[in-house]
Amino acid sequence: MMSKYSSSVLILVLGCIVCSCSTVTQIPPLTPEEIEQEAKVQAALNEDRLIAATQRLADASWPLVSSNLDLCEGFTDFQIGLWTARSVREDHLPSVRIWGVANDSPAALAGLQTRDNIIAIDDNHVENGRAVRSQLNRALSQFSNERRTEPIELLVIRGLTESSFTPLLFSVQPVETCRSEIFVSRALAFRAYATGQKIGVSTGLLNFLEEEPHLQYIIAHELAHNVYGHVSKARTRGILGGLLDGISLVTGIWTNGLFSKQGIRANSKAFENEADYVSMYILANAGVDLNGIEDVWRRVSTQTGISETRTHPSRPIRYLRMAKTREEIAEKIEKGEPLVPELKQDR
Repeated sequence: MMSKYSSSVLILVLGCIVCSCSTVTQIPPLTPEEIEQEAKVQAALNEDRLIAATQRLADASWPLVSSNLDLCEGFTDFQIGLWTARSVREDHLPSVRIWGVANDSPAALAGLQTRDNIIAIDDNHVENGRAVRSQLNRALSQFSNERRTEPIELLVIRGLTESSFTPLLFSVQPVETCRSEIFVSRALAFRAYATGQKIGVSTGLLNFLEEEPHLQYIIAHELAHNVYGHVSKARTRGILGGLLDGISLVTGIWTNGLFSKQGIRANSKAFENEADYVSMYILANAGVDLNGIEDVWRRVSTQTGISETRTHPSRPIRYLRMAKTREEIAEKIEKGEPLVPELKQDR
């Protein structure tokens, strides 16, 4: 009897809780058609923002990767200065669209434009962004691996919203550049990063960096990480540290990944200092005005503070080292010396 009474009370209490959680206002209803239409509008706005950001990144990075072949020796490939669409709601917008054409690049000189829609590469039909990148990368790799010399043929449609259109054929001759795929990272985070082969720059950082030399410094810094193999070196140390963690676990000692973390962080500040140093030479070789470029760290410090972290030097240290490197480069220019970083064995 008591059990049945308790069950009834429990059901009553749960019923009260459920009822108390319900809404009390009359929310306007939405139709699937209205939601779908608004999704299309927001997808279009999203693409507009990404195209503008990608074009800015293309113009900023092209001089850096195309003017530093000596510094990037052994870390080069062939490119045409074309940035294609990445991840977008492909059910609403074409994913074969061009998002960026770097100024003075082969793609720009050939006449390609942002918002052109690629339909074929070297007579190979492409239906989506993944196929575009795959076919374009395959064609570009032929210049490095197969000694290809003839230009790449791109068939595009311009003005996709028009009722009628005529496909346009462009012949583009790739050029050798420093290797690194550079793209916009769709995040409001205040960061840029290198993976060893790629460079991501967040929209949050792009919005903050109003001056183009400051954006170019960030790209050059990450490019230096890739060229000098900092990422792969850190990964190797992390793997070795992980082996020590595993050995410790076998012996009954739980390290919580201590050796792996320490391996990844080892020399990280030295890598950051080296990337800052080398980036100044990358910028100088690309003709970027270095006067006051170190001020980027005074601006950054207003947002993130001045203290160093476990992996990065303090902002005052980075500011002063960049200023000294700028003076070093100015002296070399005055003496007519090559603009190459000073290596340890040369000191």
